[in-house]
Amino acid sequence: MPCNQWIDLKGTGVHVTEIQPESVATDFENHSQQSADSFSALNPLKKVEITGNQCARESIKALKKNKALHYPGW
Repeated sequence: MPCNQWIDLKGTGVHVTEIQPESVATDFENHSQQSADSFSALNPLKKVEITGNQCARESIKALKKNKALHYPGW
């Protein structure tokens, strides 16, 4: 849907960027009822996790470049 909006809004000064992050580090596992070790074992993307700050920085750069789609961390 955002890619269609990007096409429709191109040249109007309104920028739309679809952000699709893969694995972003959060403190969810610290608040879940599972132990941190068992949660990490279930997450195959744990090794390629990015920080929330990195995700935000990359997303803002993509928006400023008027990219239609961006995958933070890739």
